[in-house]
Amino acid sequence: MTTAPGPKTAMVLAAGLGTRMRPLTDDRPKALIRVAGRALVDRVLDKLAAAGVERAVVNVHHFADQVEAHLRRRRDMEIVFSDE
Repeated sequence: MTTAPGPKTAMVLAAGLGTRMRPLTDDRPKALIRVAGRALVDRVLDKLAAAGVERAVVNVHHFADQVEAHLRRRRDMEIVFSDE
């Protein structure tokens, strides 16, 4: 029995204001907060890439420019931005 391949596109919700994480989010979005040297959004995208996802739609809003600039450096998958 063969298993069906997993999804090739995923959605990452990164548009929140991060109010519960203040003051860490006073100057950056929650998605870019670093935990053990790695941004939260990168931790999610790393797992998706390892699972075979080829495209991630990332919704952005709060400090959207920072998230977009950060994610444009990734080369392991296509990143599509949805500005909410």
